[in-house]
Amino acid sequence: METIYLVRQKGVYWKDVLGISTSEIEAIDKCKAMALLDSDSYHLWIVSKHKIGEFTPVDSKGEIQEPCSSEEIIFRTDRDTEMKNNSLL
Repeated sequence: METIYLVRQKGVYWKDVLGISTSEIEAIDKCKAMALLDSDSYHLWIVSKHKIGEFTPVDSKGEIQEPCSSEEIIFRTDRDTEMKNNSLL
């Protein structure tokens, strides 16, 4: 099965998928770039790994959402972390 990587923003709720890539490195680089440009510091920026054709159950509780158990988060960051990392360069 082919693998894809999704880039998403998370506040109180998960936001829309903002990027899809077949490259883990590209997804992480785009995630870092988007986090750096974020106007809010409380958002998390997340890259998750998914197998094409695999569906995850829908969380219908309507509360603060967390990733499902079958989702593998491979990277997470936020604006402040990326600002610090870029100031070190």
